[in-house]
Amino acid sequence: GWPDGCVGMPLGRRVRQIRERNDYLGDDLSRWATLEEMGFVWSPREATRVAVDEALATYEVLYGTDRVPRSYVVADDDGRFPEKCRGLPLGARVASRRRSERRGAREDAFEVFVEALAKYVAAFGDADAPQKFVAPDDWPKRVRGYPLGKRVADVRSRGRYVGGDDPSSEQLARRRRLDELGFRWTKRKGRRRVAK
Repeated sequence: GWPDGCVGMPLGRRVRQIRERNDYLGDDLSRWATLEEMGFVWSPREATRVAVDEALATYEVLYGTDRVPRSYVVADDDGRFPEKCRGLPLGARVASRRRSERRGAREDAFEVFVEALAKYVAAFGDADAPQKFVAPDDWPKRVRGYPLGKRVADVRSRGRYVGGDDPSSEQLARRRRLDELGFRWTKRKGRRRVAK
């Protein structure tokens, strides 16, 4: 069992206090060294990231692909994987990481849209780009050739970037940003501006 002085100790709280505030360690280097020797995990998030990276690299060597089935879990007794990776729900972790990467890519796509729309507003005085409008070559590099008119139509008709009938708080914030640029949520009738 546990030593008498440890029974009932809120261990999770103590670990958090050590990680966040260095409680119980102070300037005593021997205590720091003891925790290091024990393999104390200072950053669980970083430790998990490293374990997933190592497990994924091993999986790729073993199976020749990085496409891990979502249900794949590294077996507790699979000696082909580093010990710290055993028992890891690798498929779920990889799927979560890729979802996060896609979210980042979607956020970047929205930022490109806002940048192109702001440039359009500066050039034409409104945010009502015709559907065939494509950003010209003399615009900032990141938006050159950007199909702004098509994206404006997609925002109006499909809620691209801003959600549909039940938007999240992030999508509502995006709507406010577009409102600030003067975005027209419905198409104006009888447009005559020629797309460049």
